[in-house]
Amino acid sequence: MSEAPGSPSWEKAKAAGLRVMTTPEAAAAANVVMILTPDTVQAEIYNRDIAPHMTAGKTLMFAHGFNIHFKQIAPPPDIDVTMIAPKAPGHRVRELYTEGVGVPALVAVYQNASGQALERALAYALAWAA
Repeated sequence: MSEAPGSPSWEKAKAAGLRVMTTPEAAAAANVVMILTPDTVQAEIYNRDIAPHMTAGKTLMFAHGFNIHFKQIAPPPDIDVTMIAPKAPGHRVRELYTEGVGVPALVAVYQNASGQALERALAYALAWAA
């Protein structure tokens, strides 16, 4: 999980047993980068902290397609770009997850560099809902 050091969620995430990193650290370490910030700040965060680490073979995921659809984020051509969009607010998704259930979601593939983007997005959704 990526958080801003000192944010209220930083210690909460650590207490929940999650490995917490800054956004650039997480983007460098991950094969799959899921952006779950508000649409209004996604492009800035992507360009500053994530884009330098999006190397060939990685997957960039979103929970909402605004910044891809309106070309505010321009991912490199050699990565997969997908969306898993839960149909509930984030706090409710987390609440239901802790109860062992999920919510309906939409899936979309914007860029299929690997030839397996849909399968990887569905695997992410399945793991997220499990």
